[in-house]
Amino acid sequence: MRPGRLSFTTLCLSFLLLGLSACSEPVDFQRARLANGLDIIVIPHHRAPTLTHMLWYRIGGADEPAGQSGIAHLFEHLMFKATETRPAGEFSKTVAAMGGQDNAMTLPDLTAYFQRIPKQHLSQVMAMEADRMVHLQLTQEDFDTERDVVLEERSMRVDQRPERRAHEIIMQQLYGDHPYAIPTIGWRREIETMPYAAARDFYKSYYAPDNALLLVVGDTTLAEVRALAEKHFGAIPASGASRPIRPALRFGEQTAAAKDTLKFADPQLQQYIWQRTYRVEPRAGDNRRDVAALAIAIDLLGGDSNSLLYSDLIRQNPIAQTVSADLSYYQKDAGEVSLYATVASKDALTTLDQAIDQTIARLAAGAFSDADISRSARKLAAAFLYQQDGQASMAFSYGLALAMGLDEQLILNWANDLEAVSRTDIIRAVSKNLIIAQSISAHLGPDI
Repeated sequence: MRPGRLSFTTLCLSFLLLGLSACSEPVDFQRARLANGLDIIVIPHHRAPTLTHMLWYRIGGADEPAGQSGIAHLFEHLMFKATETRPAGEFSKTVAAMGGQDNAMTLPDLTAYFQRIPKQHLSQVMAMEADRMVHLQLTQEDFDTERDVVLEERSMRVDQRPERRAHEIIMQQLYGDHPYAIPTIGWRREIETMPYAAARDFYKSYYAPDNALLLVVGDTTLAEVRALAEKHFGAIPASGASRPIRPALRFGEQTAAAKDTLKFADPQLQQYIWQRTYRVEPRAGDNRRDVAALAIAIDLLGGDSNSLLYSDLIRQNPIAQTVSADLSYYQKDAGEVSLYATVASKDALTTLDQAIDQTIARLAAGAFSDADISRSARKLAAAFLYQQDGQASMAFSYGLALAMGLDEQLILNWANDLEAVSRTDIIRAVSKNLIIAQSISAHLGPDI
């Protein structure tokens, strides 16, 4: 995402596929595919004469050639440069003149470009996206300029922030030789030495209709969108490029001895932080019950002030100052459970290690009631139901899921899956996913 512009990354990642439930009005997924492989999904949403237009490319930070980390994100920046018919920066200026908004984001598995516009400008926006899909004018000067912009972005968002630097090391330890170990923004040394040819090759291989999903949510129909897509994208040839093969991740078993707790000391830190990240099974069609059970389990563990962690570590035995637990599915090959706590002193970090493990053991033993299960299930279902009131939120949450290959029925049945979760399901999900050998713990502070 380009710095200094309206950010929808936080909006998108806040959904993370944790609550994809049906709306109060039925969601109508309308699909088509062009002969060149471009997938089209339209979700009519007629509350206002507006549209959210998104083009999702099935390529991201985890698909980069060895030694070229960050090329997917760098190329996202380059897509706003000149084409054969438009000067650099003209794309965003044109969208703004329509009264719209535009931006882009790079994720581990996907790169997305989006515009929120009045409905009468759909054809023009599609024409501009098709134009830069095939007619981008990549110059050495543009490449060098945007590489410097990305390096400055990395300095501000990672290198000058100790928690972000620590996160990169945690991910390296957690994922090993899998590309999720590499930050999407890229390693500084590899960005600095990135060859210009890397951008040309990346564009030629992956920016093509057979590697893209066109999603439009708003006041339109499939017939209208398909006709415009055929007009603007139909003549663009498929690239035939295949996604790079990744090492397989293993789940649900003790694959290695648990690593020592990582220590990060930095005087910039103003508090002592305890955190642990587990990698868990990705969301798929055959584990929907486990995913729903794990979502409820993590909410019971640390979702709010009613949770076990809050009760054990703040209310009853005040070891921690804050505590939380989150489950995310923004990656195709793995989900993640993140536990986070702050404490008042360095010594309390070691005490917290044992206390949190004890609370997790209580969760695994069923230290919750049926009423607790119902409360969490309603909370997760309602959270996304409220977010569905916005056209843009629908585009981001559904687009993220569909571009990663989830079936629409899996998405729409989320609320029913939550409602069906039993105590046995939760206990099984905890024992299957919260495996210490598939986690990394860390202590952060000014003088660790």
